[in-house]
Amino acid sequence: VADGVLIIWTDMTEFRSKEWDLMLYEAKERQIGKHILKFANKVMGINLQNYNYNIEEYSYLIKHYYETIISNIPSNIYWMNRKLNYLGCSNQAVKTMNLKNRQEVVGQSYEYLAKKAGWTKEQYETFKSDNLHVINTGKPTTKVEISIIKDANINKKKYYLTTRIPLKEKDNNKVIGLVCASTDITELKENISKAELANKAKSQFLAMISHELRTPLNAIINLPNIIREVGNLSTEQYKRLQIIETSGKELELLVNDILDYSSNDVSTIKLNKNIFEFKQLIDQVYQKLYIKAQKKSLEFNIKIADNIPKMIIGDYQILQQIISNLLDNAIKYTIKGKISLDVT
Repeated sequence: VADGVLIIWTDMTEFRSKEWDLMLYEAKERQIGKHILKFANKVMGINLQNYNYNIEEYSYLIKHYYETIISNIPSNIYWMNRKLNYLGCSNQAVKTMNLKNRQEVVGQSYEYLAKKAGWTKEQYETFKSDNLHVINTGKPTTKVEISIIKDANINKKKYYLTTRIPLKEKDNNKVIGLVCASTDITELKENISKAELANKAKSQFLAMISHELRTPLNAIINLPNIIREVGNLSTEQYKRLQIIETSGKELELLVNDILDYSSNDVSTIKLNKNIFEFKQLIDQVYQKLYIKAQKKSLEFNIKIADNIPKMIIGDYQILQQIISNLLDNAIKYTIKGKISLDVT
């Protein structure tokens, strides 16, 4: 039989507190883990539940995923805080700024990297001002920038299409920095300049040729009038003179169009609005092309419906040219048969 009871009291307050903290930590870890799993599955397309990772390993995997994407984008990409200290960049930015690796940029000041990249004072001040503008206003900007880049000790002018976007806190929308993406468009810019020069040279050539054509063209247009003054012409000869005169005027119109196209943008050319007899226009087209159709033994007919107005409003010369081109191509590419134009 026991003579008594020994009771020992031990203070476990600190232990229970730590145990409780550990339970809270594990609960938070599980909650964070759920968010990481959900994020990875939705954004990365990876089901991390198939892997036995802890939170640190999950975080490293996601970080590596984005690091791989950002670092290999073929553009100059960098991000910085409000003080314009660099926080990271892409591999292309490393090359552009003459750095050894991406880690070298982290924590560096704007002044330090401007010196490494070999920017001029004007470039430095312009780029810095643009970055501060985005941070202070919280509004993104896009512009074409000119940068002088050293390549094998040779200064080369480069053109970049640069977009700056403010980085903001989710809760209070406060700007905490910016991300900048700059794409080299030098080759595109040079090609555009070459195309503009080529287009200018073409316009000058066309203008010169057009003016050179005017002298013999005027002689062709005036020739039918000279022949008519001689007189003693048959009806068929008068018709053929009319064809020569009409064709000469059409050629004059084409020359004028060439001058218009060489000196103006296509969208600025205006159509004339005149009242004219539509049947007369069709008759002139027919008289000009029926001989060509006869030479190929093609039947050539043009019919105008009764409901077509006698007088219409439009550009006589342009409409005649369009109809003539359509029928001329039809005759040209038809080997046997007939050509018909029905105006209804």
